[in-house]
Amino acid sequence: MKNRSLIQQLFPSKMDKLVAEMQRNTIHTAMEFRLNLYKMSTEFRLEVLREKYNAALMTVRALYRQQVSEFMIARLMELHQVVDTNQRSFIEVAKNKYDFARQQSGYPEIQSIYLNQIGGELNGFMNFLGIQIASFENIMNEQIKKFGS
Repeated sequence: MKNRSLIQQLFPSKMDKLVAEMQRNTIHTAMEFRLNLYKMSTEFRLEVLREKYNAALMTVRALYRQQVSEFMIARLMELHQVVDTNQRSFIEVAKNKYDFARQQSGYPEIQSIYLNQIGGELNGFMNFLGIQIASFENIMNEQIKKFGS
């Protein structure tokens, strides 16, 4: 079309129109191909990044869960040690009370009431400590469920 006269350029023949249309279609097809190629390249790169960051996120989550687990286990062990210490202290107090109750053998009614009171205190205290441990374990289980989701 470059070496064509002005009249031929203003009034192209059917062949000229067909050639021009084919050139436009070829250019359009080439542009669509490049665009699709760029889209595929971009999606591939995004997928690689997603995989990379998902792997990093899983690593961070695993480390965080490990640290939380270690923290909770340490706190539970501390609680058990505190409970054990308090149980032993309370048992010593109870032993002293039982010794005192034995000295009250001359007063059987007072001795009986006092022994019942000691037994009630002992059961109440031990139950209270057991409830404290169970409550803490329930809190830990709730937190573990949150981390699992």
